[in-house]
Order: sequence, then structure tokens, then C-alpha cells
Amino acid sequence: MSGQEIAEKPISVVLTELSARNGEGVNVRLGDVVDMIGSRGHGIAIVLLALPDTIPAPIPGLSGILGIPLFFISLHLAIFGETGRLPKRAERVAVPGRFLTLLARYGAPVLRRAERVTGPRFLAIAGRERLVGLFCVLWSLVLWLPIPFLNGPPATLLVLMAWGLIQRDGLFVGLGLVGSFALIAASVLLGDVFVDLLIQPDPV
Repeated sequence: MSGQEIAEKPISVVLTELSARNGEGVNVRLGDVVDMIGSRGHGIAIVLLALPDTIPAPIPGLSGILGIPLFFISLHLAIFGETGRLPKRAERVAVPGRFLTLLARYGAPVLRRAERVTGPRFLAIAGRERLVGLFCVLWSLVLWLPIPFLNGPPATLLVLMAWGLIQRDGLFVGLGLVGSFALIAASVLLGDVFVDLLIQPDPV
């Protein structure tokens, strides 16, 4: 893959245009967003679907609505890579207009800064789309678990890896992969400690 594959119109601009055109009360098909972005469909879809779980106070119920398409898009990425189109069912998913409005208002400035400092580099890592897809499948399943206040780390890793795919930036993909291995290791370690505490015999 080369840097020329990146769509000319930045994602921050697309989100702002969508919000201005549709207004807060109008939902937008995920497929329409992807068509405006270009060849980075899986990446932008994962960013949009995982981003609500990265903030402390997401829109109530949004994770449950967006969790199913997030899993299937991640699975599709793991199987076909970024070159394949999104599944038709995923393209029909409605992204709430309220979320797009909030993202355009508060997220677009952050995205513009991110776009200035990210771009095609370490392409050998940026091209590991199916490996990224496998980790996205894992973290999308974790996000389904009803564990309060613990969605932030896996959602952040999803956004990091997906942003790396969008910008063809191997540094961000690499950070997401390293963070994924670290989070898995930490989870296993904490799980062992928790089990040891449960089975520890009572003092006589």
C-alpha cells in the first residue's frame, strides 16, 4: 500500500460536512460515511464505533447499538483486509446524528491536529491489516462485556490501530499492537492474582 491510497479529503472535514448537512436529529448510514472517506472504510468505521467507549460519559445505550457492527466489521477486516468493502449489513448501520454533531464539534479539532502529525510511515507495520483485525475482534468482544468503567483501554487501542490504518501510519498501528499485548499480559497477571486471593486458605 502507498500513501497515495489515502483519500484527499481529511476525515475531520468529512465529519464536519456530514454534521452540518444532516443536523443533530438525522442519523447517517455508516456506508455513506465510508463512501465519503474513500478506501479506508474499515478504519473509519472502527473509529466511529469505538470512540464513544473512550470517553468517560458516552451517550447512554450507544455501545450496545454499535457493538454488534463493530464486531462484524473487525471480523471482516481480519479475513479480507482493508481492501474489501464493508459488509452490506454494516453499511446500513445508522450512526446517530447527535453523536456526529458531538464528534464534529469536539472531535474534529483533535482530528485536525492528529492529521497534521500522522501520515504514511513504517508501511510494513501499517500493512498488517489482518493482524489488526484479529485484535479488533478481541477488543470488540471485550467491549460487549458488562464491566463498568473498563471499556476505556480496549476502546482506545481500537481507535489507535484503526487510526493507523486510516493514515497508513505504522507508528500508530504499532502502538496499538504493543498496547494490546501489554493489556493482555496485564489482564492475565491480574487474573492470576485475583484467583490466588480467592483460593488462599483462611488463616488458622
